[in-house]
Amino acid sequence: MKELHDAISRRDGVRVLPATAGFVDEHREHAARWDLARIISALGDEVAFGVVGSAEDPFEGEQLRLARERLADSVEITELAGGHLTTAEQPDRLAEVIAALPERS
Repeated sequence: MKELHDAISRRDGVRVLPATAGFVDEHREHAARWDLARIISALGDEVAFGVVGSAEDPFEGEQLRLARERLADSVEITELAGGHLTTAEQPDRLAEVIAALPERS
């Protein structure tokens, strides 16, 4: 938790926390524009995409399932062991996954 607090506090990040509380409403408002399948379709030849999370996470688990259904042919999907915030708890493993993505031009 201390590392997470330190990361959030860096560069005055705590100041913006109240504004981030509306992220669910913001995601709903921009869902069509932020749809990963559409973004991959538009940029897939130029940018390598990956989805990383944990099926055990109460929030990410459903998103991983949906990603497998909708995106499995176009992105690398990596499941990390553990529950909530696995990418924050396993930064070295996340870095390995990112480094392994194919380069695109």
